Amino acid sequence: MQKNSGPPLQITVPELAGCGRCRQTGVEKPFLYEMVCDDCGGSGRVNKATGERVPDDIMLVAMRKEISRLQGVIADLKRKDPDECPIYGPLKRRGNGAWRGD
Repeated sequence: MQKNSGPPLQITVPELAGCGRCRQTGVEKPFLYEMVCDDCGGSGRVNKATGERVPDDIMLVAMRKEISRLQGVIADLKRKDPDECPIYGPLKRRGNGAWRGD
């Protein structure tokens, strides 16, 4: 199905890279005061292909997707057993419940 007019069916989010001018903070400190970075618009991210500022509406969608992805990672980490070591297995059965690292 081809669309002839109107907005696109899906929002395309460009690949993002860190802003080199503000070092991904979104804030510059030229002398004694802080200012919003002009290159990234305060987001700390720029378009990876062009190095230009990403429009605010597209950046909002990109940040929402990143937040959702990170919330999934946090949920996965909370579900894991804190006493489970990926190399040695359950730590409760090694050295009276405390792995000593030797």
